[in-house]
Amino acid sequence: MLAHDFLKKDDRTFKPTSSSRSAWYFCVLVLTKILRCIGIFFLDILVKGVHVVSLLWLVKICASALLLPIQKPLSHGHTLRRPTFVRIAKLAIVNCLIEVLWFYGITFCGPLRSVLVFELSPSVLLVAMASIFKGNSSTAKSRGLFFLVIGYLSLLLLDRDHSIEDPHDVTHGHHSGLNHLFYHLIATFGVSDHQGGVAILFLALVLRIGYDNSFRHLAVEIGGPKRLYSLSVIASLTHFIILLFIATVFVMVLDFYAESVCFQHVADPVMAAARWSPVTMFSCALGLAWVWYAGQGLEDHHVTSGVTITVVAFVLASVSLTSASGPKHRG
Repeated sequence: MLAHDFLKKDDRTFKPTSSSRSAWYFCVLVLTKILRCIGIFFLDILVKGVHVVSLLWLVKICASALLLPIQKPLSHGHTLRRPTFVRIAKLAIVNCLIEVLWFYGITFCGPLRSVLVFELSPSVLLVAMASIFKGNSSTAKSRGLFFLVIGYLSLLLLDRDHSIEDPHDVTHGHHSGLNHLFYHLIATFGVSDHQGGVAILFLALVLRIGYDNSFRHLAVEIGGPKRLYSLSVIASLTHFIILLFIATVFVMVLDFYAESVCFQHVADPVMAAARWSPVTMFSCALGLAWVWYAGQGLEDHHVTSGVTITVVAFVLASVSLTSASGPKHRG
């Protein structure tokens, strides 16, 4: 979230409890991230019985039904011109592409691994990339980059997927042709579903960096991020209904509003979003996966030593890459 803003300031001394009001809003952010994590696990339940693209459309419709009466983006604010609508439509298309990749990543490697890869803050990844290409990073940044690489290597090399016993056309016959295309593409490279899902999620994360930057600039022009988010969601449009509603509120709506409130009231909102949001979700996802899969004896997407190492490495990377810059590393 606002990854480019993070690079503009190095002397960060963020304290969530700098004031009682700031601490309260920070707790709201942490709680919302836990709810978002639970919502992603609900999406994993839903995706087992519904086409991925169909589920995404249902989630978009529910989110639009909630955001349209709350924000009223078409009637509030100044009148939008046609070129602005075209830019919003383009942004919505990119957002749809990112979310399709995200949903397929959940399908291939499960909710825990999707949280580890996709919920890593774009700010953290951008700082790591800057450390690589600039070559003058501090000790903390170098340490964070090391942990980030260790985390990805653990997911790709140590997190073996032994649970696939049937051909994908049998176990995932209800999915669309796009789903089979992803499976054939993964099989072509000779990697497991988990490794293919990690690659898809990483691609979505990289695309999200550019999307966040475009979103910020366009939001300034049309009257704020809430209005733009509502327009973008609208443009991209029992047990099952309850899960769908909860997942939509937790993942698509509540999380966005909590981050917006945090950016208005927390002392250093970029630090809060870049460091504590992913750390909260990583820890919560590991706990949920441990209880959900181990408790029910499920073998698909179970917790492995590789994914546990990744959780620890990504937490340390998020903390190190968002720390204040110390003396430059020489050598």
